[in-house]
Amino acid sequence: MRPLAALLGLLVLLAAIPATAGPEPPSPFATAYNTQRKLARSGDTLYAAVTAEVGGTLTVRVLSTTDGAAWTALPPPSATGLASDRSALAVDVRGRLHLVWTELEVDGGQVFHATYGFGSWTAPEQLSHSPGYAGFPSLAVDAQDRAHVAWYGFDGAFYQIYYRRLDATGWTPETALTHESVDATNPALALARDGRVHIAWFRQDHQGMQNEVAYLRLSGDVVEDTRTVSPPGTDAVDPSLVVDASGAVRIAWAALAGGD
Repeated sequence: MRPLAALLGLLVLLAAIPATAGPEPPSPFATAYNTQRKLARSGDTLYAAVTAEVGGTLTVRVLSTTDGAAWTALPPPSATGLASDRSALAVDVRGRLHLVWTELEVDGGQVFHATYGFGSWTAPEQLSHSPGYAGFPSLAVDAQDRAHVAWYGFDGAFYQIYYRRLDATGWTPETALTHESVDATNPALALARDGRVHIAWFRQDHQGMQNEVAYLRLSGDVVEDTRTVSPPGTDAVDPSLVVDASGAVRIAWAALAGGD
């Protein structure tokens, strides 16, 4: 019976047809930017954070499904009517959705957060206050229902990696985790069971000739470790990372090799 069951399972997979999540036309921006998680599950419901082109304007939306075929759009998280993009999604232990995104037309681009529960979104909160662009937020929620958000923003001279955490008393201060004279961009964030925060990003090397993937470990508000993880002489970008059950950190990235 096992080979037959495997064959039937394969036939089901082959018969599955990708579903369009929402009425808007397909867009190359829909789930772009690999460093943010855009799927989250609560019970039997799967949520997807997407960017739709609504009337020609990029707009962050969240859609839900219980069967993978029929999708329902939640109310818009942002009511500004301005362009929004680069979202990330997570669910806390109470089943509330946490969403972060970039409002592209607020002060050159800034990061916002809202939660969804009981049919409505909370009022969006602005997390970043950079003197220039801030965006590409990455999000995770720990077992204590604390939301952790990392993004990159302009400090007046270079792009740095910033971080905030939502505790019971509110958001911790906006904190730069890097202080370099090169641009640091596109952070990816993952949480370990011991409460530590792991972040990978890419930055220009100090010669400004190529990019390299870097990593740091955060305990509370203290950066415990920072290092380059991509091999020297390789142009490396767009990291993603996970922390497995044993606490091992695993990072993947794209690299320019032989011109490709």
